[in-house]
Parts: sequence; structure tokens; C-alpha cells
Amino acid sequence: DISLWLLGDCGSDWAQALRAAAESGAAGGRIDFLGYASDPTPWLAAADVHLMPSMADEAFGIVVAEAKAAARPTIAYADGALPELVVDGVEGMVCSRGDLTALVDAMRRYDDHPELRRQHGAAALRSIPTWTVWDDHDYATNDAFGAVPAAAAARAVFVDYHAHASYGD
Repeated sequence: DISLWLLGDCGSDWAQALRAAAESGAAGGRIDFLGYASDPTPWLAAADVHLMPSMADEAFGIVVAEAKAAARPTIAYADGALPELVVDGVEGMVCSRGDLTALVDAMRRYDDHPELRRQHGAAALRSIPTWTVWDDHDYATNDAFGAVPAAAAARAVFVDYHAHASYGD
């Protein structure tokens, strides 16, 4: 049972398709459109998986770095620099660009195998010193993330312009 949190503009075509699915009841009430969040880190801290279904030829993808800092694996499309930022099968999963079936299958795999999800998240966090330099925040602790609003369900997929997943185990 996976839920979806959408943060940000939510105006893209795929977000509008998700909104239509939510309004029709096809999504089983598991999609929340939360709007803009000035600080998405509490949502990342509460999520279990970050989804990056981008087909925008990402040059970097700062949200991948934010997910790594929160020890969350990323499921991404093989788009732009994303395959270089996410080591497939180690820090997350990389799917063929536009392959929604593969994206959903990867989410289900993490849902079925929470230990794999935790291993990939830990590897993602460990990879940070190998490719970027952070400011004075201590991203190795939860202190940087604060608390998620009480209304946030434990089982959710987080979206900050893209998507993140949580399975609540």
C-alpha cells in the first residue's frame, strides 16, 4: 500500500493525470497534493523512497542530493545526469526513460523488501562525500530535517517537483 505526496507546483502533465486519477477515485485516496513547501527536508525525512520520474534532461538534480542526505534511495528514469548520480542497484534503481511500468515495479520491490530499501538509502548517504561538498549542515543526523506535520501519513510517496516514497514499516 503506497501513497503519494506531491509537493511543489504540481502543474505538470503527469501531476494533472494523477490529480484526475485521485479525483475519480482510481487512486484509492492515496494521493495528496500539498502545494509548495519552502523546506522539503521534513517530507524527505518522513518518506522512504525518492522518485525522480524526470524526462527533462536533468543536468544535476539537486533533489537527488537532498534524498541522499536524508538516506533515501532514489528511483529515477535514465535521464540526463541521473544515472551518474544514482548507482543502480546500490543507491537506488534506474529505469528506462519513460518506463512507468519499471518505475512502479521498482516501488513495489522496495515495498516488498524494506531491508533492501534501507541498504540502498544508507549507501546513498555514504556516497555524498564522494561527489559533492555540503555547507555547515550535519546531514548525517536527523537534526537537519525537523518534524513532518502531524497530518502526514506514515505510508507515503513524497514529491518535490518529482516524487518520493514511504511504505511505513
